[in-house]
Amino acid sequence: MPGEMHPLCLKITGGLVYDPSNGVEGQPRDVLIADGRVVDQLPPGMPTERVRIIDARGCTVMPGGIDMHTHIVALPQTTDQSEVKSMGESGTGFALPSPKDAGIVYARLGYTTVIEAAVTPDQADQVRAAIQQTPILDIGFLLELTDWPAVIDSLRQGDEASALREVARLMRETGAYGIKAVLGIGANTDAGARPKINEGFLDQPMKPGGVSPRRLLTFLSDAAHELNLPHPPHLHAAYLGIPGNIEPTLQTLELFGDRPVHLAHAQFYAYGQSADGGFASAAGRLGAFVKSHPNVTLDTGQVVFGPAWVVTRDRVLHRWLRYTLLNSDAPTEACDPFGFEYSQADPINALQWAIGLELALATIDTDQATLSMDHPNGGPFWAYPQVLGWLMDKQSRDRRLADAHPLATSHSGLAGQDRVLSIADVVRLTRSNPARALGLKNKGHLAGGADADVAIYKVQPDGPAKMFKRAEWVVKGGLVVVERGELCQTPAATLLSPFSDRM
Repeated sequence: MPGEMHPLCLKITGGLVYDPSNGVEGQPRDVLIADGRVVDQLPPGMPTERVRIIDARGCTVMPGGIDMHTHIVALPQTTDQSEVKSMGESGTGFALPSPKDAGIVYARLGYTTVIEAAVTPDQADQVRAAIQQTPILDIGFLLELTDWPAVIDSLRQGDEASALREVARLMRETGAYGIKAVLGIGANTDAGARPKINEGFLDQPMKPGGVSPRRLLTFLSDAAHELNLPHPPHLHAAYLGIPGNIEPTLQTLELFGDRPVHLAHAQFYAYGQSADGGFASAAGRLGAFVKSHPNVTLDTGQVVFGPAWVVTRDRVLHRWLRYTLLNSDAPTEACDPFGFEYSQADPINALQWAIGLELALATIDTDQATLSMDHPNGGPFWAYPQVLGWLMDKQSRDRRLADAHPLATSHSGLAGQDRVLSIADVVRLTRSNPARALGLKNKGHLAGGADADVAIYKVQPDGPAKMFKRAEWVVKGGLVVVERGELCQTPAATLLSPFSDRM
């Protein structure tokens, strides 16, 4: 009921439970909750009036969703949609939501945990304040250390011990969850010129007076290991968005050896080259590499047609994209978002859309891939149900492919991909796999001891996109926060940090 506090216990009964981490895929069973945790049995002697029953007949029951790469608490908010509207074909844009609004929208989608993917140390106070304004979600953030002087200067001088002490200090003082590494896209910074791939980029300084990608990534991998961080280095690789970038991407992943690494928004690195030097899908190559390298995880970086916002700390990429998309070389801060629109009539946009889906379908039989849109870069996170609809329904996917620019068919393998995702696959892609990649042992499953984060969706005859558009019930930490599709409670967000008691 609106405004109620949670009872001591909950019993979710009558639904089909999906918990593939524990071999449960659509079986009717009860989910029991006590004191914010999933339990195998309710406390002995618990009075029936202290147990709230949720009748989930006609519904699917699964862990709360996890978005492991998004941007909701470290971005300037937009209150004026004019820039997006001026770029959009449809004339409808979207404003970047406030942290409060983002938390509510995520919860109504059935998501209960998110990771803010890039925060510099000097942003941390601002981001923690924004998290305090965000309802419902568990939120962690990744500390971006690529340009932090005290770390880079120590590495340049060969003093890795000092660099490690600085990383440890920053992680503890900021409360960050993990480490983000952003590699630039090359030395060619001329406005309007496509950056050229340099085969020796791994061993060349990323900027004057800096260190090489190899040196930086080797150190950050060692640091994550020494500090026992739950999530490995979260990698924004070099040459994002450039034809042929599959080669430097695989070279970069190989330098980690057997050490774990996470490749962020992987669709943007899954590009081969056509005969004329243009874009072609390399999703199959990246998928095969991941399958043969169990130390690698990725989030897909799907794009959807319609308005989006570009935001990146890759300064060269930001300048080049702003010039090519807006034909403007006006100086801006590297994190300043600017709006544009993915169009199905554009050959590159159409191919990007196809590659993201192809990559998800090529890697779903692993436990290494997770669904992401790099909100707001690939589009708004509330388009996830639409993406799941394409992944779960080949006819819907093929219809959209037929409407898109022919390059999406001729230069990707999506048309020949017959696989469709099951509900259990969706749970893997949006729940259990991201929990594994993040080292969140109490999330992404419904075994005894798990966090009581549960999403319940009413089965819809109109298909999966409609089913996942809005959860019927959402339980967060044992609290019912969404009931019959409507928000009913807004508990405060919780900061996820390996240096706090919460973890």
